[in-house]
Amino acid sequence: MTGNAGPRPGPGPRGATVAADGGAAGLEQRFDGDITVNMTALAFIDGSCARMIVDAARGLAASRTVALHCHPAIEATFVLLGAGDMAGVSLVSG
Repeated sequence: MTGNAGPRPGPGPRGATVAADGGAAGLEQRFDGDITVNMTALAFIDGSCARMIVDAARGLAASRTVALHCHPAIEATFVLLGAGDMAGVSLVSG
């Protein structure tokens, strides 16, 4: 076979190296600073996806903040998962 239909290794966004399987092979630099997650276009998020976002926010250094921008119905899911009470996490709906 002469072609390769799969992802190719090479430099990824902002210094990440993308492995042949499409995953990150390693990071060449660390990313610091605050994080904004814009989910305003979402009308629904399942619990496992919301939990992954909350767990990622929980794992950040205390000096970093996370702003979750979302629809009020999605905000309620994050509140149920405890994001509303987490230090450094702000829920912005509208």
